Amino acid sequence: MFRKALVYPFAGERPGRRLLGTFVIIASLVLLVTVPIYVGYLVRLLREAAYGEDAPPRNGDVGGLFVNGLTALGLVAVYAALPLAPFVVVSLPFVDVTLGTPGQVALAVVSLALAYLVPAVLASYAVDANVVGGLAIWRIARALQSPGYLRAWITAVVVVAPALAVVGVLALFGPLPVVLIGPAVVLYGTVVGGAVVGWGFADAVDMPRRPVRREYGRAG
Repeated sequence: MFRKALVYPFAGERPGRRLLGTFVIIASLVLLVTVPIYVGYLVRLLREAAYGEDAPPRNGDVGGLFVNGLTALGLVAVYAALPLAPFVVVSLPFVDVTLGTPGQVALAVVSLALAYLVPAVLASYAVDANVVGGLAIWRIARALQSPGYLRAWITAVVVVAPALAVVGVLALFGPLPVVLIGPAVVLYGTVVGGAVVGWGFADAVDMPRRPVRREYGRAG
């Protein structure tokens, strides 16, 4: 899986054009309004990987990416709201309570649990292409308990964490390296990590393989 994932961003026809379009999306994340488009692309990536497409998705139909990204962000907020609510309340300036070491440990554990949960939620939403999929608790729980999903998640972390670390190092040299090189690093980590999670989720819940790429518009 790991070797296949490392070359996955360059698979398919005209990878340069496809990656350039996604590079532009990532480079414009500083505008914030493009964040849903980026998340929408990640959802599309998870969907195509889960259904067995042999190359990363196209970035056409930007409006669809935006809507899917907003929906995915809403689902993440729903799942994160309950476990994080106590920590948010404690952090309010008018609440005279401190977390302390036990509270900080609890926050770290909750954050790690959410980091493990959220990709499965996004993948479940992606494969059904509707909100109901993101709320399919039994399917999500099945994936979370699967050794295949755990391996895929760890593999994604191994790829994405160094990519983020590289961006952090670039930031030490000013904004220009981050703007010029950072998007390429994030793009590679996104495509590799997303593909691995999609494959792991599909194996965990026994997803059928079928072509889904025709559902989208022209390549960007």
